[in-house]
Amino acid sequence: MPKLTEVEIAARKSFVYAACDALLAQDESPRSASHVRAEMQRMRPHEALGDTKYVHLFLSEWRRDREASDGDAATVISSALVHALRTELHAQAVKAKAECDARLDGMLVDAQELLGLNSKLEEQIAQLEVDVALRTSERDEALGALVECRTHLESSQAALADARVRQEATAVQLAAAAAERADLETKCATWQDAARDGVQVTERLRTELDAALTATKDAIERATAAEAAAEELRATTASRRFLKPGRNVASKPQRFKHGLSGPPR
Repeated sequence: MPKLTEVEIAARKSFVYAACDALLAQDESPRSASHVRAEMQRMRPHEALGDTKYVHLFLSEWRRDREASDGDAATVISSALVHALRTELHAQAVKAKAECDARLDGMLVDAQELLGLNSKLEEQIAQLEVDVALRTSERDEALGALVECRTHLESSQAALADARVRQEATAVQLAAAAAERADLETKCATWQDAARDGVQVTERLRTELDAALTATKDAIERATAAEAAAEELRATTASRRFLKPGRNVASKPQRFKHGLSGPPR
């Protein structure tokens, strides 16, 4: 026999009592448990009747209660009212139980959903913890890189300041070099002008020298020709006037040469 709760037992008992009272109202005396079950089935065709042993037990209790009342009509009416109340309470209890079961099922569904959400949240929390650890590692690396960048920045700033100082010194040197270059360009322009003048003078002197050389050459040629003509004339004159047989004429040219300007002897 399945174990029932107190509420279910009271509801079954009320149902059996109501069926017995219904049989009495129909001028029938409940003969057996099957007779009462048939009436119960007629009264509530869609409700489970339960075990026959419970019907037999509650039928016996109904008979004892019926005999204890000694046929008192008021007691019978009161018993019928009590059974009616019990039946109503049973219906309300069944309805409340159905509502509780529905709520419980909803709560179970909600609990399962909450469990699923909790599982998802735990997974998300675990993933977030991993992400946080990764981001923390990345942050530490970024901080290290930032410190290194700051060190490089300070070094770069120092190098930049040094470079600026050297740039300023170089600018001063470039300005001095530019001034010196301008001076040199001025001097070079002066030297170029002087060189051009010198070239012109040299060309003029060369032209004059070439003319003098040409004139000198012409004079030398004329002097040579004149000297040759004079020699020829002296030779001819000497051979005609002064030469005697056996006299050496070859030793006289120098004397004739120096004495050309004088009259012949």
